[in-house]
Amino acid sequence: RAGALLRAVHALPVDGVGFLKESGVVAQAIVPGSWPAYVAAFGARLQPLANAGVLGLELHDRCRDVLAETERWAQPLVFAHGDFHARHMLGLGTKHEVIIDWADCAAAPVWLDLARLDVEGADQSAFLDAYFPSGSPPEAKGHLSSYKLLYSLVALVWEYEGGGDWIR
Repeated sequence: RAGALLRAVHALPVDGVGFLKESGVVAQAIVPGSWPAYVAAFGARLQPLANAGVLGLELHDRCRDVLAETERWAQPLVFAHGDFHARHMLGLGTKHEVIIDWADCAAAPVWLDLARLDVEGADQSAFLDAYFPSGSPPEAKGHLSSYKLLYSLVALVWEYEGGGDWIR
C-alpha cells in the first residue's frame, strides 16, 4: 500500500523546482527553473564543507561533478515528500493511511522519495512494484543510487549550514 499512497502524493500538481524549505542559512521556496540546474547549483554549496575539511577535496570534486551531470537529473517533477521513510507512514492497511512530517517537501523527481525510503532487496522490489504497477523502469537502479547520494549531500549541507555542532 505504501507505493500506491506515495504514487497518489506524486500525482499532485507542482509548479517550480526545489525544496519548499531549506536550511536556516538559505531560506528559499520552490523557484522557477529546471531540476538539473537546481542540482548543479546545489553543488556549489559543497565548497564550504571542503574548505572546512568536512569533505576531502577529491570527494568534493567527485560529488560536485556528479551533481553537474545534467542528463543524470533530467526527470519530470512531482510533489515530493522529501523525507519519505517507514517512520513517516502511519496506519498502512487501515482506512486512515497518512504520511506525516512534510518539512522537507519539494518539487523534485519521484526518485528523491523512492531513494530516501532506504529499503533493499525483496522489500525494495515489492515497493517499486507497488509504485510502478507496469514494472520498474530499467534505469531504476541508477536513479536510486544517484538520489541516495543527493539526499546524503543535502542532509550534510543543511546540517553544516545550520551550524550542526557535530560537524564543526
